[in-house]
Amino acid sequence: MPWLITLLFSLNMFSHELTSNASVHIGEGRCSGSYMIHNNKTFVLTSEHCVLIPEIRMLITDVNGNSTMGNIIYRDPVLDIALISVMLPNVRPIVYRRAAQQDVTQEVTYTGHTLTLSNLTFTGKIVGHTSDGRYYIVDGFVWFGLSGAVIYNDAGHTVGVVSALTIGDSPMGRHLLNNLMKASDLSSFDIGTHIR
Repeated sequence: MPWLITLLFSLNMFSHELTSNASVHIGEGRCSGSYMIHNNKTFVLTSEHCVLIPEIRMLITDVNGNSTMGNIIYRDPVLDIALISVMLPNVRPIVYRRAAQQDVTQEVTYTGHTLTLSNLTFTGKIVGHTSDGRYYIVDGFVWFGLSGAVIYNDAGHTVGVVSALTIGDSPMGRHLLNNLMKASDLSSFDIGTHIR
């Protein structure tokens, strides 16, 4: 099977196995992210609210349980994205290819870590945009810990990053209200200006 991963990577083809292998824990496991490569530079793409700490270094743990420190090199609180420069020697990064703005009904895939389960891959569907146009509304499984999970279209292009879920109060207490999540729209974000 490792030869298949190598073949897919060399052909620049998309595979859910690739997204699963490149999925990482951010910090003490409370958020997700993806290990990526762009212009021969490796980094983790995640949500900005996952790195709201005064330090500029962040603990990154790969799917094999290996941990290392990475440097936070970019934060955008408006799009809720962050970039962390890091080298994970035993993980093959996903080639960053930015997707054009996606249509409603576009199916997407994302891999992340909930607070109790690790490295799960989900599919969802884009069902709309926020009124400011900065975020997609995605219908798919979401739970605490999936913040920062990178969303891909079926061609393997990076669509966005999981940002928020819908929590609210009801007569039964505070809970998840639906399966809708907010995900940053990266179609106009030029990552090359921040990865040098």
